[in-house]
Amino acid sequence: MEQWLVSVQCQPSQKDSISQVIEQEVMQISSRALGRVHLFNCPTHFKVGSLDQLVALADDLTKLDHHLEGVVKKVERQFVEIEPNPHITIDNPFVGNQQSFAPMDYVANFQWNNSKYPPTKTLQELSGLIEERMRALDDDVKNKTVRYQEAKNSLGAITKKESGNLYSKDLAEIITSAIASPEDFVNSEHFKTYLVVLPKKDVKKWLETYEFLDSGVVPRCTKQFDVEDKDLTLWRAIVLKPSADSFVVAVKQNKWAAREFSFDPAYTETQQASKEKVNKQFQTQHNLLWRACKVVFSELFIALVHLKAMRIFAESVLRYSLPPQFVSFYIVPERDREKRVLDSMVKKFMRPGETADMYGSREDSDESDDFFPFVFVRLPSF
Repeated sequence: MEQWLVSVQCQPSQKDSISQVIEQEVMQISSRALGRVHLFNCPTHFKVGSLDQLVALADDLTKLDHHLEGVVKKVERQFVEIEPNPHITIDNPFVGNQQSFAPMDYVANFQWNNSKYPPTKTLQELSGLIEERMRALDDDVKNKTVRYQEAKNSLGAITKKESGNLYSKDLAEIITSAIASPEDFVNSEHFKTYLVVLPKKDVKKWLETYEFLDSGVVPRCTKQFDVEDKDLTLWRAIVLKPSADSFVVAVKQNKWAAREFSFDPAYTETQQASKEKVNKQFQTQHNLLWRACKVVFSELFIALVHLKAMRIFAESVLRYSLPPQFVSFYIVPERDREKRVLDSMVKKFMRPGETADMYGSREDSDESDDFFPFVFVRLPSF
């Protein structure tokens, strides 16, 4: 859904009549509305230097606007990644009160924040404040994202081992004291124990051939361990150490897997404690990033709308001259009605002698910018 801020030249006494024109003649067809329109409370108190300074500043504001939009959208994407369908709100502080709005409602009820963006500062100083804060908040989210991703990767590595089969799982978490005992594993100066993973369909073949896979296999050494796996079984094999490598090769030739293993009853407890620690770290980083995304999105969206208001003011002064004589609106057209609304706006506000084909949106022309007989600034949808 598209959202626009527009400003139209007018005398103070004309504001009500222009509002009626937009509401009744642009946004209304018979009984059907083509969208919503609200007065946008764009301040006119900004300090204005020379015309050359304002022209340069308007270009800088546009560049900063595009940059800030990108950062806001990036924070939103990060928010959605860690919490699909998040409830995004804008926390708008008033004196003695804290109100939360949906982004669209915040714009519709916009009020300039004099405490955060003092009217005593110039437009250039205000844009500098916004840019400095944007970079600090962007860095904060970046750092928290890195730490969150590291914790997520650590947890994912543990989960992957747990979710795999006997070929990839950590056997130390499977072979517990309830399944085996230290006597089941012979690892000494001369002997080495392997756990062999093979399909259930190959059990008979294993029992018939394992002693002949290598001359170093201890006769009648195999033992099956009772572990749960849909298609695989787990067997013990004890071999002389000099034959270890050739035994592993022989096992692989049968498309089985020989895994080294040392029995440690305390290992499971250690691993469980480690897993709980990693999971706790992940939850901590998740919560920190979630909170950062929520707070940073709100603050940067507020900064973005203030920056849009600054653009409306600067471009209106450049187009309509001083003193500032314009009225601005927040327009949200219905989907697929955008062109109709813009065409109607052009016809209502183009100057005598002009034709509608002189104007158009960037989508309808080869130009990189929109061009209309009124100041036109787009807002991102969230």
